[in-house]
Amino acid sequence: MIVDHGTRPFDERFMRETFAEYRRRARQVVAWSRVMLSGPPHVWEPYRLAARHRATVDRFANSFADPTGLIEWFPHPERAMEYIDGVPDPAPVAGTAR
Repeated sequence: MIVDHGTRPFDERFMRETFAEYRRRARQVVAWSRVMLSGPPHVWEPYRLAARHRATVDRFANSFADPTGLIEWFPHPERAMEYIDGVPDPAPVAGTAR
């Protein structure tokens, strides 16, 4: 965001917009971290699915850099189960136990 700002002034508007973007992302990171660390029962099913489904593995791995792809469904039991139910019978992921 700073590089994209170019030669424009780093004024109050810039600071407010930058902080708003930071806060939006930080809230998602904190929410995802809380779920990952607390391990409520519904999160184990997506982990089990990830052992058999490449797209889910990739989705989890990519969420370490940007959790926005998980935050809409992963912390919510009903949405997590909807995601799982929407995955066709997955083939095992290479290199994982069955």
